[in-house]
Amino acid sequence: MDTTPGINDVNYIIGAHHDAKDIRNNTIKLINGRVSYEVIGGHAKNNLAELNSIYIQGGEVGKVYGGISWYDSANLNNIAISGGKITTRIVGGVSNNTKTGTAQNNTISISGNPDIANVVIYGGFNGSDNYERSERLRAGNTLNLYSNGLTAKNIHNFEFINFYLSDSVNADDTLLTLTDYWYSIDLSKSKIGVGVIDGATPNLQNGDLVTLIYSENANLIYPEDMTNNVSALKGVSTLYEFELEDDGGLNEALNARLVQAKQNEGVKSFLEAGLAGTMSVNQGADLIANDAVKSMLSSIDGSDNIGSFVVVSGSDIKAKTGSYVDTKGVSLAAGVSSKVDSTTYGAFIEAGFGDYDSYNGFANSSVVRGAGDTDYYGLGIMLHTGLVNNFYVEGSLRVGKSETDYKSNDFAGVASFDMDRTYYGAHIGVGNIIDITDNSNIDVYAKLLYTNLSSEDVTIAGDKFSFDDITSIRTRVGARYNYNISDISTLYAGAAYEREFDGKAKGYDHTNNKDIEAPELKGDSAVLELGANFLATPNLNLGANFQGYLGDKEGISGGVKAEYRF
Repeated sequence: MDTTPGINDVNYIIGAHHDAKDIRNNTIKLINGRVSYEVIGGHAKNNLAELNSIYIQGGEVGKVYGGISWYDSANLNNIAISGGKITTRIVGGVSNNTKTGTAQNNTISISGNPDIANVVIYGGFNGSDNYERSERLRAGNTLNLYSNGLTAKNIHNFEFINFYLSDSVNADDTLLTLTDYWYSIDLSKSKIGVGVIDGATPNLQNGDLVTLIYSENANLIYPEDMTNNVSALKGVSTLYEFELEDDGGLNEALNARLVQAKQNEGVKSFLEAGLAGTMSVNQGADLIANDAVKSMLSSIDGSDNIGSFVVVSGSDIKAKTGSYVDTKGVSLAAGVSSKVDSTTYGAFIEAGFGDYDSYNGFANSSVVRGAGDTDYYGLGIMLHTGLVNNFYVEGSLRVGKSETDYKSNDFAGVASFDMDRTYYGAHIGVGNIIDITDNSNIDVYAKLLYTNLSSEDVTIAGDKFSFDDITSIRTRVGARYNYNISDISTLYAGAAYEREFDGKAKGYDHTNNKDIEAPELKGDSAVLELGANFLATPNLNLGANFQGYLGDKEGISGGVKAEYRF
């Protein structure tokens, strides 16, 4: 629309109107032009007006209404103003039904440099009573202010008023000036929040004061609760803590004083993603050290041949890390094997696919939840050598790639990143098979398992982090009872004690030049297992197993395997 007065001027823009239907999900975007009277996202007479949106980037408008319902409710409407001129009124929702109607959970966001100097801004409004200030017109309504130095007339009926600081904010600045002569600036039922625009660095030092609201003429009524500090998150790593202050009895200004800027302890959650990747790769290590080695042995019958095997395991494991990480996934390995004298050896490829959830609770009662996917793929070799008196030694080497992503909604928005890390793994084990009867024996063993994930640098919301390499060193000592039911079927049951000696995920926050508190997998667990093998054909052996974990590692896993002799 042309902005020249009198050319392409309109009196009204209405997203939709109906007397007897709900009006929802309409969108109006005004880039330029002049609307003499009103822009209305949705207008309903007897029904709901909700979920309507208005975006004003330029032009001139008299009044802006997100939604209007004369005899019902106008909730969940959204208005975003980033430019242009509004001359009279901005209203999230209008409901004239004082008995059952509401105008709640509406959001008005103002950024840029719009001209709203003569505007009264309402979260909720009663068109039949302009002076109504009530819960039905206030609950959940939010005013977001992203600009420095705005001027308006008054604000009413907002439960939440949030100020977002930009690079241009300095000590002693005033963010919003209100000019009403006749009506008080009533913030008594409002909750005040302070944030930092993504990527911005306000020019503030500890002790600096910023005036959030200044009333030139009318009395300012302060929020009922001025005792709690408010926090503002810069990026994801730095937490600004502000203290709300009055002006010493003048009742003209609501101020925020910067108490301290410190590292956000929630960044510890980012390191949990590395532990989730480690746990996933470790599940693959367990599959190799337990099922794959046994399958390799079973795939060789003592004659000169080549065997093949496939092992698959699914797991749901929760590890205590200071808080916890819960991983769910599937690991698999497929390989070929052969034998020379008393040594059986094999080569394999492996992969794992899963997801995880992490939880971190902190002393200030804040909680950060993270989630993501974690996969790995690689290859390796393994061998098993029989010794005298039924002793044996075994080992494996592995190398591959671990891919893990992370996402959390607990950083004043979404924090996310991806990691690609190289992993190395090895295990060595010794054991002795003790015959009990002709049909049964006990396999007593001890194993050392090593996993290393390489270091990684990531940038999250403009903040740089360095994640150190993660080393897991575990021992497992246990015994397995094997019973041959027949020539073609075997049952086994076992128990083991596992100790994780390391598994610490360290990291460095470059924004604050500070180490991050490190979560770790270190701890003790018990492992119980039950399984069976079945010789389906002379050349094909099948098996299934189940494991349970208790202690610092809790959960279950189970798998199937197949071995074929060529």
